[in-house]
Amino acid sequence: MMGADGLKAKIDRNLGLKKVGYAELYRRYGSRYQRVSPDGKESREEFSKQQIALIAKANGIADVQRIYAKTQGSLTRLMTEIKKLKKAA
Repeated sequence: MMGADGLKAKIDRNLGLKKVGYAELYRRYGSRYQRVSPDGKESREEFSKQQIALIAKANGIADVQRIYAKTQGSLTRLMTEIKKLKKAA
């Protein structure tokens, strides 16, 4: 199962409280958690730069460094910046 850290905490808390449905939910998703992004600030930042570069290039944006500086590593902000650039073109 993949999701935000808050999702893991919520599922673990409700499993401990034996809330109805959480054991089944956890079991059906493989009884384990996975991460897409690496642990550690530097590793996460490098991963974010790679993801932004791939998305920017796929959307025809050549200046990856500038777009990374504008978005500060946020994929949500990247989506907004891509929309702005496409609208201006």
